[in-house]
Amino acid sequence: MPQRQQSTAAVFTALVNTDGVLEAEGRTGEAYGATRLGRSVDAHRGLAPEPLLADLLVELGEWTGRPRAAFADHVTLLVLDLRAGETGANQEHVPRVQRR
Repeated sequence: MPQRQQSTAAVFTALVNTDGVLEAEGRTGEAYGATRLGRSVDAHRGLAPEPLLADLLVELGEWTGRPRAAFADHVTLLVLDLRAGETGANQEHVPRVQRR
């Protein structure tokens, strides 16, 4: 019987967001934007979904100067984190979804 090991490394992570994230205005009126969001996600590469979401919301709050409960528009972030399942003869890939 083959030996099985559990993998915890992310195989694929995707971030879905509403326009409230991209259009969140900073103190100067500039929108947060897709480029800034992409840089932030890259800077947090390797984090599990929950800490990633928490860090992104903190950064967005710092950008807007508002605590996360007081954004001017709806803000929704969804992280899809696909992790490798068991390795061996019965290898499976099971997606894990975390919402915040």
